[in-house]
Amino acid sequence: MIVRRISSLAVIVAGLNAAGLAMALAPVRILTPEPDSVVREQVPIKVPASAVPNTSPVPGYVVVAVDGKFQAAVARSRSDTTVTYVWDTKAPTALGEQGVKDGKHEIQVTAVGQDGKPVGNTDRIEVFVQNAVRSSPDEVLLRYRFVPGVQHTYTQKILIKQSDQELYKARLLLRRTIDDLLPEGLAMVRERIDRDSTQTDQGQPIPFPNVDNRSASTSPPPGP
Repeated sequence: MIVRRISSLAVIVAGLNAAGLAMALAPVRILTPEPDSVVREQVPIKVPASAVPNTSPVPGYVVVAVDGKFQAAVARSRSDTTVTYVWDTKAPTALGEQGVKDGKHEIQVTAVGQDGKPVGNTDRIEVFVQNAVRSSPDEVLLRYRFVPGVQHTYTQKILIKQSDQELYKARLLLRRTIDDLLPEGLAMVRERIDRDSTQTDQGQPIPFPNVDNRSASTSPPPGP
């Protein structure tokens, strides 16, 4: 009789613990992106980890769907405060399309326990995918994030062939520095070819006239 009473008590306590776990879970809520926001390329979809069961040995997970179609099941981490799935809107779809179409799409997330059953509520939001560039070329402003005095190195490769025969080949190492900020929003850009650059003419190496020769030009100021 004593053993049976202890066993029954253990079952009751286990049931109360499971009920307490369900009650302790936070509501399932999409933290990012914002509802009705414009998104493009890779979109992080985040849900608070506190909405997903932290069971052992297998934690719960989040099921993500877009427009009613399954995307992924992401398990809860033991340490992260959010469960994150990165939705690549430019990745090929199951129909062979290169990314989802621009326009309105619905994101749906559901928390699931280790038994595969939904836990708590399901959250849904709508976003607008816009991967295509809408502005005309004359409306695009390029900004360079150069800091005066900091040197940047670029590699440029050139290959000229005719009838599968190599005529000219070069590997240029360009070192660029913003040395001066000039009036009216201009900057002095200094660029030189590094002495480790190489070039060949029909397979024969040829030297550069002067690898230390520097050229200066003006350009818009570096961006913030």
